[in-house]
Amino acid sequence: ILRTTGSGSVWGSGIYTDDSKICRAAVHAGVISSRGGVVTFRVSGGRASYAASTRNGVTSGKWGSWQGSFQFTGGAAASTSGYGSGPVQRSFCAATPKAYRGSGRT
Repeated sequence: ILRTTGSGSVWGSGIYTDDSKICRAAVHAGVISSRGGVVTFRVSGGRASYAASTRNGVTSGKWGSWQGSFQFTGGAAASTSGYGSGPVQRSFCAATPKAYRGSGRT
């Protein structure tokens, strides 16, 4: 599965519904730029509600109760985070071609 930073729905802010697009949420959270990278996150149970916000050029939606969540972790926090009880997971996020247009890079 190719995961990209440029498309997909994001629900929540800081803590996201587990059906949010991981790479798009990572840009929203400031974990990576639209150029991509490796992200680390922890899956956990759901929440009663998820807030909306606009960060780093990505607008997330608000949502009510949902059964599963994830939150990004980083560096040493990946193994010591107190958030949730689920396993730490990693994913590679690739930039969409649009992210490179006009950047002068090849």
